[in-house]
Amino acid sequence: MTTVYFIRHVQSDTSIRDGRIRPLTEKGLNDSRLVTAYLSDKNIDIAFSSPFKRSVDTIMDFKQKNNLKIQTIEHFRERKNDSDLGRTNAGFLDFLERQWNR
Repeated sequence: MTTVYFIRHVQSDTSIRDGRIRPLTEKGLNDSRLVTAYLSDKNIDIAFSSPFKRSVDTIMDFKQKNNLKIQTIEHFRERKNDSDLGRTNAGFLDFLERQWNR
């Protein structure tokens, strides 16, 4: 039987508006080690990720400690928003807060 674990990326630096290159915050980097700890006994053979930096970086520690490859899949991404489309949005940070605080 195959078991699939879905992990959402940890905290990213929302001051970087380009979703593809948005890095993790210091807290996010620390939390990625919690992801490693959680997954450590799960007998995982392969990791899939969106190509977004914050997603890959969330499982990078786990990948390195378990000598795994990360296969990126373009369709594993969040919906497009104004920043992905190159539009300016003065209320972008407010938008992000409202989006996740519902």
